[in-house]
Amino acid sequence: AGVPVVKNLAAAANVDVHVLSEEAKPYVTAKASHVIMWAMVCFAQFVLFYLLMGIYEPSLAPGDFPWWRAAFAGFSIVPFGFTAVPDFLCPALTGRSVSTRVAAIMASLCAISESLACVVPLGWHGGKWCTLPLYCAECFAFVFYASVTLPLCMCRPKSQDGHLQLRLLPVRWSAHICWLVWCLTGTFGTWIVMYGVALLYIALEKWNGIVASLALPAMTTAVEYCTVAASSWLYRILVYGPRLSSPTSQSAMVGDQKPQLIISICM
Repeated sequence: AGVPVVKNLAAAANVDVHVLSEEAKPYVTAKASHVIMWAMVCFAQFVLFYLLMGIYEPSLAPGDFPWWRAAFAGFSIVPFGFTAVPDFLCPALTGRSVSTRVAAIMASLCAISESLACVVPLGWHGGKWCTLPLYCAECFAFVFYASVTLPLCMCRPKSQDGHLQLRLLPVRWSAHICWLVWCLTGTFGTWIVMYGVALLYIALEKWNGIVASLALPAMTTAVEYCTVAASSWLYRILVYGPRLSSPTSQSAMVGDQKPQLIISICM
C-alpha cells in the first residue's frame, strides 16, 4: 500500500488511465426524451402505413400499381436504414460505427431498394402483372441493402500517392463475422421463425382448435427461450470469454458489443 507509480503529480497528469477492456466500461444509456420522441414518430408512421394497407390492400388486383406499399420505405425503412448500420450491423462486424453522412446515404439506398422491390412486376396473372408480397419485398430489399453496406463497413479509405484506396480494418474477422451472423439470425431470422410459427398455428387450427391454442404459446416460448439462450452463449464464447482471458489481446473482438446482445434479446 502507498507505493507510488509515478515520480510526481506532473507526471501523473500525463498518465493514460483510460479503461481498455470493453467489458469494464459502463453501459450506454439513452435520453428519455429521445426514446419518447422516436416512440411517437414510429407510432405515427406505422399507424398511417397500416391505415393505407387496410384501405387499399384488400382491393388489390393484378395490374394495379401498389403505390401505398412503397410508402413503407418512408415510414419505417428510412429510420431503420439510418440506424441499423451505424448502431447495429457495423459495430457487430467491425467494432466501429460510421459517420452520419454515410448512414444517410445507406438509408437512401435502403429506401430506394425497398420501394423498387414493392412495385416492380414479378410475374403475370390473367394477362396482368403482379408484384412481390410485402414481406418478400422487405426481405429482398434488406438482403440487397446488407450486401452493399456491410462490405463498405469492413474497409476504411486510405490515401496513398494521391490515390484513394480501401483497406480492410485490422480486426478478428472470424469472430466478428460469426457474431454478425448471429445478430442477424437472432433478430430478423427470429421474425421469420415466428412467421413460420404463425403458419403452423393456422395449419393446426384447421385440424384441431384446442391443440392449436395449446401449441401456440409453447412454440412461441420455445423460440424466444432458444434465441435468448443462444445469444447469451455466443456472447460468452465470442466476446466475453476472449476479453476476460486477455483484455488487451489482439485476438479479442473490438468495440462495444453489449448493445448488440441487448437488441438481440429484446427483439
